[in-house]
Amino acid sequence: MSLSNVFIILWLLMLLLFQTPSSSAAATSTATAAEVAAAEAATNTNSSSFAFTKLLNSVKHIKSTSHSLRGNHRSMIHSSSYCNLALLGKHFHNDKVVSHTYNTLFCETLSPLLKSTQELRMLEIGFGCGHHNHGTSALMWKSFFHMHKGPGVKLYEIDYGPSESSLKCVEDFYKSYPGTSVVEGIYLGDQGNKAFLTNTIEKIGSSGLFDIIIDDGGHNYALSHTTFEVLWPQVAPGGFFLVEDLNVYMQNDA
Repeated sequence: MSLSNVFIILWLLMLLLFQTPSSSAAATSTATAAEVAAAEAATNTNSSSFAFTKLLNSVKHIKSTSHSLRGNHRSMIHSSSYCNLALLGKHFHNDKVVSHTYNTLFCETLSPLLKSTQELRMLEIGFGCGHHNHGTSALMWKSFFHMHKGPGVKLYEIDYGPSESSLKCVEDFYKSYPGTSVVEGIYLGDQGNKAFLTNTIEKIGSSGLFDIIIDDGGHNYALSHTTFEVLWPQVAPGGFFLVEDLNVYMQNDA
C-alpha cells in the first residue's frame, strides 16, 4: 500500500470520528432508544410476569362485573355494578374517569368486544408523558380487559417525542412494568407525521388490525385528521376509532 493511500484512509477515519450528525439523524437515534430499552426489558420474562401479577393484585378488590345490557336501560352504564371501569379509573387516578367520566361512553361502546373469544388489539395515542398521570390509562385498560376477557388485550401506546423527558418517562415506566407486562410497545413521535405513523404500524407488525384505536393525543383538528387518515384502515371490522376531548379542540384551534 502506497503512502498516499494510507493518508486517504486516515483522512476518511478522521471524517467519521468527528462528523457532526444531522438533527434528523439525532432524532432517529433518540427515537429508537426507547424501542431498544423496551426490547431489552421484554427479554426479561420473569420480571414481566411478576409486574403483571403485581398489577392484578393491586386491583383484586375491584370486582369483575357483567356487561350484558338489559333492555335499553342506559342508567345502568353509570353504575359500577354494571361497569367497573369507573372504579379502575379512580384507582389509578386516570383523568378519563376522574375528570371527564368517559367511562360512561367506553362502557357502552366497547361492551360488544368483551364477547370476543380472541385477544383484542388496542392502540392508544397519548401515553401521557409530561403529565402527572402518565401511563395510568394503560394500567386501567390492561386491568379492565384482563378482568373481562380470558385472552385480554395487547396494548400499544404512542406519545409525543422524542425528547429527554419523554425518554425518561418511558424508561421509568418500564422499570415498574418491564417487558410486555402492561404494554407491547411505546412509540415516540409526532402523530401529525404520516411517515411516523406508517413506520410505527410497520414496527408493530402485520399480526392483525386493531379492535380499538383511541386518540387522546395533541387535541388538535389537523393532528387528528392526519391520524385518522393514516390509522382508520388499521381498524378491524366491528372495531372502534375514538377521539377524546373534542371540546379542547375548539379552544386549541380558535
